[in-house]
Amino acid sequence: MKIRNIFFKKIVIMLFLFSFSTLIFADEHFGHVLQSTNNGRTWKQLRKFNHLIGSLLIDPRTPTTLYASTGTWTNDGHQQEGHGMFKSIDAGATWQPINNGVPTKRGTLLGIDPNNSQRLYCKDNFDENQSGVHKISSLYRSKDGGATWHNANLNNTGIVSLKIDPLNTDIVYVTTYNHGVFKSTDAGETWANITNVIHKHVSAYGLAVDSINPDNLFIGTVEGVYQSTDGGNSWRPSDDGLKQQLVYSLAIDPKKPSIIYAGTNHGHGLFKSIDSGKKWHYAGLKGLGTITVYISPLKHSDIFARTSKTSDKLYQSKDSSLTWEPLELGFATFDTEALAIDPINRNTLYVGTHMWSHKH
Repeated sequence: MKIRNIFFKKIVIMLFLFSFSTLIFADEHFGHVLQSTNNGRTWKQLRKFNHLIGSLLIDPRTPTTLYASTGTWTNDGHQQEGHGMFKSIDAGATWQPINNGVPTKRGTLLGIDPNNSQRLYCKDNFDENQSGVHKISSLYRSKDGGATWHNANLNNTGIVSLKIDPLNTDIVYVTTYNHGVFKSTDAGETWANITNVIHKHVSAYGLAVDSINPDNLFIGTVEGVYQSTDGGNSWRPSDDGLKQQLVYSLAIDPKKPSIIYAGTNHGHGLFKSIDSGKKWHYAGLKGLGTITVYISPLKHSDIFARTSKTSDKLYQSKDSSLTWEPLELGFATFDTEALAIDPINRNTLYVGTHMWSHKH
């Protein structure tokens, strides 16, 4: 009996010490949704969340309706359960959770139908690491503005990004890091892999769809860029000047689709093509980690870049990437996780951030 009591006391002490160390030395993760109404010169806080802001979407028809997804990282690179996804109908003043039908609180918003803003897409990340690789995820679709979600029949793959055909929004593309690109022609009911002709397990990250001729597609892979001019039926390399680099994001100028931007990984910077992907040229931001590039929908010479190594800055070019300047957010931050540009109200931007404070 005495031995059993001693053993029990040791267990209690060990549990107490573990709990104490967790409380004292744990990092507190949180994030802000910030808004700028003067094209990034100054920012104000709309909402502080207890978790990082992983993605932001704006309703293209009613830009006072915003969507945000949350999550959090530990220092050893594992994602914890976040608070899920949220919706605001008053330009970010108040937020309500929208997670009905998504199995976990790790949903990441991916896209909103430009013709039917009640139709949204998200992924649920079941196994994700800090480098942004989603080893196991499933796609979900909402037909009622996020009130309910249903499985969109694309499961157990590493979903990275989603793009919607701007002219026929029943056509949807999804890139995956382990199985290439999938295409749906019925708004997510069924899917077909369209990159088996390249490689069955090609790692696809960025994807861009020409807004004037949507059969013209570009995908960013671990070995550069591929282009299709027939909606994904066939592909050819478009990497002259990219030197086999991992292309994480792509953006096509909506008015001049011969102009394309490619954001790379591992600090190689931004690249630009002015001849529909025949040749690529360095366009700045070298040494800044993974680059995600955005083009302003109202002023196409305004280019924004979000990178993985600019802890408290975004970058903006006002001259189509000839020169760049950092945007000071005015809030201490570890990382800028999301950027959304208002498609109607000029100069209005939203940013989602990730911060943590060390508790010692």
